Parts: sequence; structure tokens; C-alpha cells
Amino acid sequence: MFKKRNFFTIFLLLSIALFSFAQEIKYPTLPGAPSPSPRATFSEYVIYLINLFFAIAGITALGVLIWGAVQWLTSLGSPQAIAAAKNKISGAFLGLILLIFSYIILTTINPKLAFFRVKEIQPTEGVYLIRGEESVFISESKGKLEFNNPTEIEFVSPPNELLEVYLFEKENFQGTKEIIKNPGPGIATSVSLSPVNSIYFIKEKGGFYLYDEPNFQLTKFSHPLFVNFTRRDLEEWGEKTDSIRVLDASTTVHKGAVFFSGNFEGKCGIFYTTSSACAFHELPDLSTTTVIGCGVYDNEFGMSTDTLNSLLVFSIDITKSYSGKVTFYEKINCQGNQLSFTPSSGVMKGKFKDYLYASTPYGTTSWEGKVESFKIEGDLKVVLIASSTEGWICQGAWKKNIQGCVSKLEGTKVYPAESEIRPTAFYLITTD
Repeated sequence: MFKKRNFFTIFLLLSIALFSFAQEIKYPTLPGAPSPSPRATFSEYVIYLINLFFAIAGITALGVLIWGAVQWLTSLGSPQAIAAAKNKISGAFLGLILLIFSYIILTTINPKLAFFRVKEIQPTEGVYLIRGEESVFISESKGKLEFNNPTEIEFVSPPNELLEVYLFEKENFQGTKEIIKNPGPGIATSVSLSPVNSIYFIKEKGGFYLYDEPNFQLTKFSHPLFVNFTRRDLEEWGEKTDSIRVLDASTTVHKGAVFFSGNFEGKCGIFYTTSSACAFHELPDLSTTTVIGCGVYDNEFGMSTDTLNSLLVFSIDITKSYSGKVTFYEKINCQGNQLSFTPSSGVMKGKFKDYLYASTPYGTTSWEGKVESFKIEGDLKVVLIASSTEGWICQGAWKKNIQGCVSKLEGTKVYPAESEIRPTAFYLITTD
């Protein structure tokens, strides 16, 4: 028992040693068993060691068999020498038989274990950094790299999953950088930057990449900021965003956002998709309304470059129909005359002057300036917009009661107390 424990301990230590010094060892070639590569996993090193053990055991048994035969031939009839030779020959035969039976048993249980071969598990995403015959696999952005002098990079992810990587001369994404676009899986691209101490991934996952210059350029920051959820405060990125890339990870659930110059208030613009045809959208300049083939950036209400401070992010499943409802009221606490909307999907935009208010003693007028409260039913987001002497004012954060009623607009940004400013337009957003 003690010897068995010692053997297992030695075998485990040898396996760990092989794995630890993988790139420094040249392994002997074994028939039917591939030598470990620098990209091999720990289990592959263990299997290689088992193959090596069987090879050494077989050669040893054959050597003992030949030694016993030679000893018998040179025994000159000595009973003691002949007995010793027979013991060696019988022991060698027994060892060979045990090795053969072990192999037969293993391959009978599972034929895939023949020669202890394993199918190499290949990664499906990320990149390889390559230097000569050495390489290291990276699957996520890293602020510190130990393998810091690569001469090539090979992408594993396809371009529709990993767009490009930023390589940095210093740790934590600092210093000189090199941007390498994904040419496709398995294609090696030369790296001119040296050393490389950090790497940043631009992945195609649902969300927004923010850049501090128009046309997706960077001067104030080393890499774009990724945002995939509602952000009240962009912190150091506040008032520094000039262009945005929008990516959708799903063909059916698309990301959209209302961009605000303040804390879910102030000037605003909205991006949303109109079909499933695209998963990648570019907003090269936040000050310009942009109509993309399958998406819209509406900037009618004053968003401009270097003003973005918060994002109200939403997701829209374009395959679903929605049953939410918003009702606007002429009085506080959701009372009085009503104006209701039931958006079917996506984003609904409207202006209150386009809808008629038919309960005044002087005839029919528009709803513009009449809204005092509103009620939300279902999963909807409401952005109200008012006009002031300083331009448009937007607001997208509301306090509702248990019935979903925003009971009073007076005192909000779009309806300041003792002011003539009233909501004039709106966005209604259906969202998951």
C-alpha cells in the first residue's frame, strides 16, 4: 500500500512538472500518442505521461527477457544461473502479458482509449498570442500579460463575435497602442508593438461602445467604454462621448437607448432598431440624426457631442407583440380627460399638438400643454419632452404609485413650478 501511494505521488508530481515546464521541454515521440504542444491542456500531459510509462515498461520487459535468455545461454549448466535466468524470463513474460491485457481491457471498455488518445479540445473564442513556437491563449481583456513579446496574433473568434483587439505597450491599457482587426479565424497577423503588456477586446455583444471623438476615434481615453445597462452617471466619461457603436448579440432582442445630457434629463437623443437585418450600427456623430438601414438615431431634441452623461438602456424583442398602455390625463392624480396609446412594439414617437383635446368650452384644441399626469400599464418606458427658451428639455425617470400613476408633473424638469413650460412631445418605449 505504501509503495502504491508513493507511485501515485511520483506520477502526479511528474505530471505537474511536465505541465509547468511545457514550453521548455522537447518530448520524445511516441507511436500513436502525439507529443504535448504549448497549447495542450493538463489532462493531455497526464495522458502523454501514461503513454510514456507504457512505452518504458514494454522496453524494460523486453530488455529483461533478452537478458534472461543471454544469461541462460551462458550459464554453462549451472543450476543457480539457469534458475535466475528462468525467473527473469518468466517475470518479463508476465509483465508483457499484464501490459497487453491492460491495453485490451481499456480498449474494450472504451475503444476511444486506444493508445490513450484524446481529441484535442480547441477553444471557440478568443485569440492566440504567438512568439516563434510558443503561444498563449487569451479569451478576455487583460490588464496585465506575462507573455509580453508576441510577434503575431491569431484570432479564434469569427469577426461577427470579436471585431478587433487593442494591444497596449503598458499594463492596465496604457501607453502606445496597436489596433488589430479580426481577419478571420486561423489567420495570423503580425504584431509590430513591443512589448505588449495588456490587451482589450472589442466584442460583438449587446451594448454600446463609446468613443471620445467622432468617427470612432480616441484621444482622451486609451480604449472605448462598453455599456450594456442603464447608467445614471458616466463618471470620467461624462460629457466626453462623440460617437457610439451599437452591437446586438441576438438577432431578435435588440439594444436601444435614450441618451441624456443630464441625469436622465436635459437634451436627449434616442437610438432604436427597426428590423432584425443588422446586428451592428454606427453613430459617427451624436449631434447628427442618422438613419441606418435597420436602425434610427433620432436627434431632434438637442443631443450633441461632448454632452452625454447618462443612458436609459432598453431591449426590444422584435418578434413579440406588446400589450402595454400609457394614458395621459388633463388633471393631477390621473384624473380628467384621457389620451391613451398602446404601442405594438419598438418605439412610438409623438407630439401632443397632433392629438385633439375636445372638452374645452371654446371648441377643439390640441393636447399640447394640457398634460398634468400619466399612467403606465405594462412594461413601458416614457420620455417626455418640453420646449423652453434654452431649447428642448427631456425627462425619462419617474416616480409611480402602486397603480402605475405618475400623479403630478408640476415640479419636474419638463413642467417646472410656476412656469409656462409644458410637455409637448413624447417617446413610448416597449421593452423586455
